[in-house]
Amino acid sequence: MRVFKACILIMKRHIGALVIYLCVFMGLAVVIAKMNENTYTPDFETEKPAFSVINRGGESPLIDAMLTYLKDYGTSVELEDDPEVLQDASFFHAAEVIFIIPENFINDLGNGTSLETIARHDSTYSYYLTSLVDQYWNLVEKYGRLMPDMGVEDIARAVITDLSVHGEVEKKQFLESSPLPNAYIIFCQIQPYILLVLIILCTSTIFMAFRHSDLHMRNLCSPMRSGSMSLALLAYAGIITVVVWLLLNLIGIVWCREALATADRRVIGLLLVNSLCFSLVSMTLALTVSRFINSDDAQNSVANFLSLGMSFLGGVFVPQELLGEKVLAVGRFTPTYWYVSALNRICSLNTFDSEVMAPIYQGLLIQLAFVVALFCVFLAVNKYKNKAEQSFGSVKTQIES
Repeated sequence: MRVFKACILIMKRHIGALVIYLCVFMGLAVVIAKMNENTYTPDFETEKPAFSVINRGGESPLIDAMLTYLKDYGTSVELEDDPEVLQDASFFHAAEVIFIIPENFINDLGNGTSLETIARHDSTYSYYLTSLVDQYWNLVEKYGRLMPDMGVEDIARAVITDLSVHGEVEKKQFLESSPLPNAYIIFCQIQPYILLVLIILCTSTIFMAFRHSDLHMRNLCSPMRSGSMSLALLAYAGIITVVVWLLLNLIGIVWCREALATADRRVIGLLLVNSLCFSLVSMTLALTVSRFINSDDAQNSVANFLSLGMSFLGGVFVPQELLGEKVLAVGRFTPTYWYVSALNRICSLNTFDSEVMAPIYQGLLIQLAFVVALFCVFLAVNKYKNKAEQSFGSVKTQIES
């Protein structure tokens, strides 16, 4: 009990720095999650991007029908037929795409002529509107080739009629609740980085204090068994891990409480279990590396190096789908990879069948296997360090009485 009280006393004297770390990381997580937030709505509403048509080919029922057709899917913007005006409109996003109908376009239709377009290459709206226009003129060309006796107005009317045919779409929701908000998913995805940093800092701070040469030799001379002291330190590490885990998840749930109110409780429970498993991984990793940390500078360096390295390799900051095969091959040897893999599968659940749940259980079990492996490494390193002569060396920290 005395050892545990000493741990609490040390933590109180470092609580300011830890609170700063917590606030900075939580602010970072909230900002990233807010930037990637998508508001879910069960109602579907078609967006109508802005477009403009510059007609240099003269009046024609086919061109008028194309404008009518496009206005059902976008918003028409009137622009002057001037190169500078068109360039400015494209640069300042006044129109996602500008269609220019060249001279004699209708007469040359079917001879390889095509519309000129001014569009932003990184805009999905421009591809969407361009595909609609291509679909319209391809259908016009087919009517003109297959039915040469058909008039221009009849072709325009027939094409609009054909393009106005839509299929029925039936929406089904397999879960009884609405999907998880994207902001909460991003928040959960960033959690490994925050957990690693905070738990390593909290754990190594205590171990550095107890490994101070004078205090270490005094403890060896005390009537308290080394096993009891080690159990007390492990109890502190376990409690501080649970506290950090509860605090982070409580902040996330409170922040997204309105959107999570209609979410499936089983999905939220799986997310919490996944986060708890990784918290245990962070604890055992912190216990292991704490035996090698001798100064505050080394403490910060190790905490940031491990957390950033494992986060990038595991797909915390960059989606796993965008990582290369070589990076993923290395990332599979990190617990962050299996945390993110389980997280992605949990967030995409639409049923709880055994086949669907098997990969999730696999990710959780592999994280627990990391816990067991790292704890065995910690016991071996701790036994060697206690017997080694270097264990009586100087540690650049101290505990005040």
